[in-house]
Amino acid sequence: MTGVAGARLGGAALSSPRPRSAKWWDRQRLRKVNWVIGLIALPGLAAYGIAIVYPIIDTVYTSLFNWNILSGVHQFVGLGNYTEFFHDATFRQAAENTATWTVIFVPSVLALGLLVALWLNRPFRGRTIVRVVFYLPFVLSNVAAGLMWVFMYYPTIGAMDTLTRNIGLGDVEFLASPHLALYSVLIAFLWQGVGAMMIIFLAGLQSIPEELLEAAEVAGATTWQRLRLVTIPLLRESFIVSGSLALIMSLNVFNIIYVMTQGGPGDYTQVLGTLTYFDSFQFGEFGQGSAVAGVLVLIVLLLGVSFIRRAARNNYA
Repeated sequence: MTGVAGARLGGAALSSPRPRSAKWWDRQRLRKVNWVIGLIALPGLAAYGIAIVYPIIDTVYTSLFNWNILSGVHQFVGLGNYTEFFHDATFRQAAENTATWTVIFVPSVLALGLLVALWLNRPFRGRTIVRVVFYLPFVLSNVAAGLMWVFMYYPTIGAMDTLTRNIGLGDVEFLASPHLALYSVLIAFLWQGVGAMMIIFLAGLQSIPEELLEAAEVAGATTWQRLRLVTIPLLRESFIVSGSLALIMSLNVFNIIYVMTQGGPGDYTQVLGTLTYFDSFQFGEFGQGSAVAGVLVLIVLLLGVSFIRRAARNNYA
């Protein structure tokens, strides 16, 4: 009995709560650690606020004014710039082109990037050089890529025009046709974006254990079945990263369109990014341009956040 009681008393003594002074000391130490972390993060937060947060707030504030730097008008109109979009044919055309661009570009660049990654993940001689060749367009600036494709589409002497003449289609006005201009620029943007998607998918493919693919092959699965049932499900994280990047790239496109067509012919290649520039810096309508930028930021946030949340929920549920 004495031994049992002593053991119980000893156990109770070992499990007795810590003194209040010890808890107070832990809280003080935690506060000091938080202060140190805050001080270390302060320069980064300040830079983020100056470079990201302040411009967004200033853009939203400017969009509430009818501000034309050419005429000197600076008048508060509230949401007037936003309501005007419902009657603006140019804005509707830019919004439609942005939607068309995004709907075509995102799945196309993901599919092409995955196909190239699957091909370059197989061993063959010169594989490293081919990988570099596919990745090089993404390293180029949008301006350089756009100028290259302008020369390729150039009438009579461009490579694409020469190709269409040799196959019997005659001279095709790739950048001057209202029906072809947007898709011609989109092809150039796809050419430049495939390399980034390829790198992301290659990293995902190389993280897949070979044992899983070998087990599926031993079980009698065909190449398509291994791709659909093993490879693609294990590339979910790669799809999240590449899909988010492709979505942001497509919604924020500006440089390559400006270099190749400047939104023309007419407004057939005008997107929200180029419309922001023309309203603000060509026509001096800072309020209207800021409103277009505000709409674009809102679309990017809504689509980007919803895509990432849904993809993450499906991946980690």
